[in-house]
Amino acid sequence: MEVAVLAALVAALSVTVAGSAQGDQFLVDLEHATIGSVSPKDSVRQLRAKFGAGNVIRTVGRLEGSPNVTFVVSIAGHKVVQHWNYVSTSDSAFKTKEGVGVGSTVADFARYYGEALRGEGEGASFLNFRPSGGSEFQVRVTDQCFADVAHLKADKVCTVREILL
Repeated sequence: MEVAVLAALVAALSVTVAGSAQGDQFLVDLEHATIGSVSPKDSVRQLRAKFGAGNVIRTVGRLEGSPNVTFVVSIAGHKVVQHWNYVSTSDSAFKTKEGVGVGSTVADFARYYGEALRGEGEGASFLNFRPSGGSEFQVRVTDQCFADVAHLKADKVCTVREILL
């Protein structure tokens, strides 16, 4: 009985925190280039202090044939990846202050951040946005979002698969 009550309390608090306007645990902060307060400038020590050692996992992949170290940060079960010079997420829990994120359409992003430009990336299609007065950021979309190699389809119904700051 006590375990069930405790589990229900934890679940309720998680929903309250995740849905609350206070705090920025799920904020894609374009101004500060952070996702859920994870910055590409954070050291591993800083990440572990902020999120707990068990929530910061070192991974090694390959980038252009060379080993590439990233850190996967878990925030209330949702993932942000810290790369050597940027942060990214493919988790729809993270949203900008305007309420757009992974799963939003390209048109949703264009409404707030202007028209997208074709970006560069390996193995995927990227769009670049440059909000007025802000820093450029990228989103990953599927190849089907393009009428040809250089032109975004006019309907802009493609959905964003990943955000990179």
